[in-house]
Amino acid sequence: MTIHWITYETNPEIDIKNQGSHDKLKKTADKFGWKLRSFGKGKAWKGFTSKWISVKRSIRNLPDSDIVVVTDARDVLCLKGQTGFSTILRKLDKNGKRVVFSSEQACCVQVMKENPIGTFVKKGGRRSRSWAVPEWKEADYAIEKSWVDAYQKRQKVSSFKVLNAGMACGRVKAWKKALGAISPLKHGDDDQAVWSDAFMNTNYIALDYNQELLSNTNILRGLPNGCYIKRQANGVFKNRITKSEPFIVQTPGAPWDYPKPFGCYMRIYNQLKPFN
Repeated sequence: MTIHWITYETNPEIDIKNQGSHDKLKKTADKFGWKLRSFGKGKAWKGFTSKWISVKRSIRNLPDSDIVVVTDARDVLCLKGQTGFSTILRKLDKNGKRVVFSSEQACCVQVMKENPIGTFVKKGGRRSRSWAVPEWKEADYAIEKSWVDAYQKRQKVSSFKVLNAGMACGRVKAWKKALGAISPLKHGDDDQAVWSDAFMNTNYIALDYNQELLSNTNILRGLPNGCYIKRQANGVFKNRITKSEPFIVQTPGAPWDYPKPFGCYMRIYNQLKPFN
């Protein structure tokens, strides 16, 4: 059994000081012995679905029992090696039957606010292509509330109830079923909306509610102390909210990030130094 880590970045050569980058991600992955496979170099950016098209192609001939980790690139960092990763995944993925997505606090992207559950992936996993992206308008809070309520119904306790499409992992066999459920993939689809609908309407998706494998620090606007990934005295990084010790973290550079855009990311990155 091999663990593969796949990411997608059209401009991996860009590495701006004090901002997230593919180069910084790769340095942290290399530090802990992960092999990062990157796609998209030199291609025109057409949206996040490009990543999933590349994933679907790249896993085609992999053994069903192999593990594939898929993440974004510019706002992701590796926190530790692979030891124990497959054991925790086995606990979360229903005996290899589900892809495990990271979770976050905030919901929802604009297209989810304008389209109800079942718009993108129908019950049982059949992809819907009957929807059209409307022109931007003020959010329909009744529709947004239906998504929030559905997440709340599935998990009432965790601080992290909502699917985050930026990070996921699972066995190849589970990935093939999950990707089949959201196919055909088209550039311009919002992957957060499509995967969220797949979570609601299929049995192929699970969430890492306790952030044991994948931790996301995207916070609700105004929530204090957003950088809740803290380095312990022994060098291990812990999520202060869930008390877990995740392997990979996504720290979006949002305008309200703590204490500034990419502030949390750079704090963690600098604590991970030195690199070979």
